[in-house]
Amino acid sequence: MSMWETLGWAMKRVGKATGSQKLIEKGRQWQYGHLSPEQLMRQHPSAFLRTYAVQSHLEAPDRVGALANTQRTFQLRHDLGNATAFPHSMTHIHGNDGVTRTPKAHLHLIFDTDAAAHHGAHQSPQAGANFQAAFLPMRQVAHDKFGGGLRLTDQQIPQWQTGTISRSALHRQHEDLTLTTQLSGCTIAKRRDNMLHLRPAEDGATMHGTLPRASTFGRLDYPGQGDQAFVMMKQKNGRTRVYFQRHDPNTGHMHSGKKDL
Repeated sequence: MSMWETLGWAMKRVGKATGSQKLIEKGRQWQYGHLSPEQLMRQHPSAFLRTYAVQSHLEAPDRVGALANTQRTFQLRHDLGNATAFPHSMTHIHGNDGVTRTPKAHLHLIFDTDAAAHHGAHQSPQAGANFQAAFLPMRQVAHDKFGGGLRLTDQQIPQWQTGTISRSALHRQHEDLTLTTQLSGCTIAKRRDNMLHLRPAEDGATMHGTLPRASTFGRLDYPGQGDQAFVMMKQKNGRTRVYFQRHDPNTGHMHSGKKDL
């Protein structure tokens, strides 16, 4: 770590030990303030989702069938208010540390190949630089009830094999970050070495409720009426961890957190 990162980390520890939120926030600024948005996203996902309001625009809600890829190039672009009312209308981020913060900026995650179209439509300046990560596409399930758990077959999840990202594939590509599109009823599931993004046939809560809860993040984790979620998956210490930001349009609030799959 740099000198400022080390000092910031130490100040955060003192703040936590003494119960001083002022010291914690000052330590955060020293530790993370020099990082661009995409650097913060890659290096400190929890801090990123406590700092920025983010929405993923990688796939349309009804688009399924794209190929998984362990090396795609992405951009973060500023939402200045004319691209969408959501999540621009989100006014507070409630972190899993129990602290409420105002987002520093509202960002859209897109593929780099969509940058010209996004800028042309919304005059959206880029936040930081291009970066690479794995891409996990949606797969449509044939029905929402899986019975005895998640059985990966083409009958239940058509073309599921081309829609998965495996931990071994990430390891071969020296990659640890996986990105996907916005969740609006879908579930992220892990089965052995594979991650999937599953789109329900009819009801996201029913689908999520029949999957192994310990290895999923889905509709029952963002249960409010109209709730959506931005998620990112990071391989850490041999585990798959989901970092999420749940968007509640009814309250105008966001909630950030993490979960091991």
